[in-house]
Amino acid sequence: RCEFVVNQHPDLRQFESASLDFVHSCLVLQHIPPDVSPRYIAEFLRILRPGGLAVFQVPARVLSDAEIDARLTLPPDGYRARLAVESLPATMAAGSRAVVGLRVTNDSATTWLLDIPGGRHICVANHWLDEHGATVIADDGRARLPHDLEPGQSGLAQLEVTAPTSPGRYLLDVDLVQERICWFAQRGSQTLRLPLVVAPAPAATPPPEPAPAPSR
Repeated sequence: RCEFVVNQHPDLRQFESASLDFVHSCLVLQHIPPDVSPRYIAEFLRILRPGGLAVFQVPARVLSDAEIDARLTLPPDGYRARLAVESLPATMAAGSRAVVGLRVTNDSATTWLLDIPGGRHICVANHWLDEHGATVIADDGRARLPHDLEPGQSGLAQLEVTAPTSPGRYLLDVDLVQERICWFAQRGSQTLRLPLVVAPAPAATPPPEPAPAPSR
């Protein structure tokens, strides 16, 4: 018995005054321009019947990035991951893309959440190293966790990587990263290094010659 309505206005004019018993707004008003949000709060009260209930959230204050980091950073022992390869191309053409299948295991005592506010998500990611271990590409692909991972739990991630543009022998260095916080390796976690040959890109096929014009 629900009716879904898309509101196109900066108020709730489509609802009559004193017409609803309950108004609920969750994680909405902070994403609306500040000059518009107070209008909605006034509208909540206008459309409520006497004795109705309005429940809504508004931010008490704006947090700095440092405060957000402090609240959302994993505990020191939360950055412990075990990585294993499930599928890997034998070679890649220079500059091409491929998907690497990876099994990710949470070896910490902290649950890794799929969705973390403030963009501080945990992702599977990679670097490219040369065959001697020197960094060639510091930051390449990203893959979100498949779901929340409890301590000791594993999940499969599909990481799309882009090969370096120069042919040669490389190491695909796979790690986890908590965005805007740190790479797991920076907190002592072991990365997964996969040898991979990057072959020359195939030569471009020249366009076909135009057909000669028919003779008259």
